[in-house]
Amino acid sequence: MTVFSLKSGKTYTSPSLFVNPQTNDDVKALWAIDARNKLTNIDGIYVALSDYKQLSTKLGFSTKPLFTENRITVRDKIFFVDPSLDKLLGGTEEVKQKMFATGKFDRRIQKTMKDIKFSNLTTSEKSLRIMDEVYPRLQVRPLIEIQTNANADVIIAPCISLTSKTKMVERFTIAQQMLQDARILLETSSLKRYKEIKDLMNIVTFSRSIISDERNFHRIFDLLLCNNPNFVGIKIDRIVESDTIAQITLFKFFRQFYEYAKHKTGNKPPPIHFINVNELGYVGYCNAVSNIVCPIGHSPSYFFSRKKGGSTTTTPVEIDTSMKYYHPINMDYPKFKLQNPFPCACTDCKIRQSADYVPYKERPLHNRKHWLEVKDEEIREFRETPIRLDIALRDKFARANRTQLIAYLPTDPVLV
Repeated sequence: MTVFSLKSGKTYTSPSLFVNPQTNDDVKALWAIDARNKLTNIDGIYVALSDYKQLSTKLGFSTKPLFTENRITVRDKIFFVDPSLDKLLGGTEEVKQKMFATGKFDRRIQKTMKDIKFSNLTTSEKSLRIMDEVYPRLQVRPLIEIQTNANADVIIAPCISLTSKTKMVERFTIAQQMLQDARILLETSSLKRYKEIKDLMNIVTFSRSIISDERNFHRIFDLLLCNNPNFVGIKIDRIVESDTIAQITLFKFFRQFYEYAKHKTGNKPPPIHFINVNELGYVGYCNAVSNIVCPIGHSPSYFFSRKKGGSTTTTPVEIDTSMKYYHPINMDYPKFKLQNPFPCACTDCKIRQSADYVPYKERPLHNRKHWLEVKDEEIREFRETPIRLDIALRDKFARANRTQLIAYLPTDPVLV
């Protein structure tokens, strides 16, 4: 185990897990598990800018409690607010509206993106128009200020997502300029008062096609280190666990970046965070990843409608949207309603015993509390294992019949 310290005075211990609340039920579950003192191994809270306005009051990071407790509560955990420009540039219409509702973006961006959406341009042409007309209007400073006002423990440098190979060199140049602007603002502007008390972090979103191409590795390495960050985060757009070649290349990327960063920084590489991932992230612990960020209570592999019967029909495939339950043994996500009895010894599952005994309206909250308690226990097991972590993970994946994840574990792990 390695303890990483932040300038704010807080710490996290690798292997580490932060959670990503996205709904009010997520926050209710966090506080409910925290009240039982069963959130001792989850070290941090990560919130996307699109969700921050809705969740900020309930999370309570910007308010002081009337009474202090002699333990670490939710308010005392590491807190990230990610500018999440990938959601503005490539998210759903609902998410984009949440981003615009923050008031931190030029109004002309909203009008331009609406015009582009309803134009008759091809996907590639729309992407180029966004690059030409939207990127120049993205401002770094307002997105840093919203983090400092939220009392976040790190400043995440705003950066465009790199999900298209069209004019890729120009996109990398724009991304690098935004990251460097964040560092310059912390060095020279009125924001420099935060330089000594808040770390700088780069979180960049990549498509599978870009990060899976080894020819792009060094360009990505240089981008992630261009402003001397204290921490580095990677998000993969629409990650697919079963894409074997892409995942093996991704974990190879993490290991090579770690060695490259050691060379560039005098053996002081910035710790790596793997953002928006599920149990696949556990493999990252053996590939130089210090922390993973998971959505609460569900797999982050979001589903998209597909055309049925080839390209000649537009009938969408029916998508199963029923609630999923995190199985503590098999590490998969079966249907919640079929868990009779619950295969779990967590507090809520012992009380309810069976899915049939959980009222329909209470199921979302029950599911999240169960997930949080199980995940907290899993991280505790990883930290306290008497054997090397990669061996412990191999045993756990084998018991869970997750042979796909076993295949991703390296024979020569890089543990940080």
